[in-house]
Amino acid sequence: MKQWIIVGVLLLLGIAAVWVVVGTLLSGPGVGLPLEIPEGRYDGFLLTHHNVIVRTTGFPNAIDARGEFPAPPKPDYEETRKLMDFDFHMGVYHKDKTFARFAAREAFRRIGEIETRLSLDRKDSELSKINKEAFDKPVKLSDELYFILKRARQVSLLSDGAFDVTSSPLRWMWQHYAAYDQAPPSNKMREVRALVDWHGVRIDDETRTVRLAKKGVIVGLHDIIRGFCLDQAAYELRRQGMRKGFIRTGDTQYLLGSPDGEPFIIGIPASAQERKLKYTFDADRPAVAMKGFYTGYKFLGNTIVSDIVDPRSGSCVGSVGVCVVVGPDGMTCDAMATAICVLGGSRAVRFIAKFNPREEHPE
Repeated sequence: MKQWIIVGVLLLLGIAAVWVVVGTLLSGPGVGLPLEIPEGRYDGFLLTHHNVIVRTTGFPNAIDARGEFPAPPKPDYEETRKLMDFDFHMGVYHKDKTFARFAAREAFRRIGEIETRLSLDRKDSELSKINKEAFDKPVKLSDELYFILKRARQVSLLSDGAFDVTSSPLRWMWQHYAAYDQAPPSNKMREVRALVDWHGVRIDDETRTVRLAKKGVIVGLHDIIRGFCLDQAAYELRRQGMRKGFIRTGDTQYLLGSPDGEPFIIGIPASAQERKLKYTFDADRPAVAMKGFYTGYKFLGNTIVSDIVDPRSGSCVGSVGVCVVVGPDGMTCDAMATAICVLGGSRAVRFIAKFNPREEHPE
């Protein structure tokens, strides 16, 4: 009996050793680190509300198209789950569906962890704690939130405040009043705008803590968290040995690789409210974020109400019909796409160039 116990223990130790070795191999150059900004170029494509195209020189060639939006090849395993109040759809290409299913569920588990820790909807989350306590005292940041807020601060700085993690109350205000077919009254606008300022999120890099400069400021990650979740899910898939597949939520997606090795074909809608295919392009980078006026809007008299708000003026924006950003990571592309919808036109091109340090900044 004792011999069988010893054999069983040795067998378990052997399996554990193999798992450690495999895990080490899978954590090599093909996987990278979970909290890092990969090297790579960012490029953008804008279609204004008046169908004027503005693009960076490195954006893939966009081809006129009509008909149905292109779909990726049918995955061997696919699943959709609602997390962070978004529908995440995951497709994996792998001959062993059992392994593919396990890898996908590990990736979903990772997004679930992020939801638990960083969702504003959870009163016990780290983000809720910051909004509740960081005006009174420094609050320690987890590695994840420190990483996100550092990148958010950089996007805010380079966009002159067009991206702002404290702007969620503006969006909520517009949604509330638009539901009653009204624009926010001027006194309410002033009240909310007074609490929107990314400079007031003060990060201490030495202690990795955060303070809020004003009482009542709310830090929200709506315009950056989707991309972060996709990056983390992609990391988890690669860590499990998956090299081909995709993860998407709405029009933000991370593309690990297609089954035939060819680029995924991405469709760009027309700038009008009705969603019709206008262009396609071959995605030559893993992360693609798409935002703009096409997602929906309404008029209240002469006032436009859309999902994107300029944190500097407090007004909804609608000059960019469609904005597409491609790059090496979803988190940055997600935040940049919001900033570009606010900036619009040639200012957006100059903004994107700042993320490509070897490129001369257009004047």
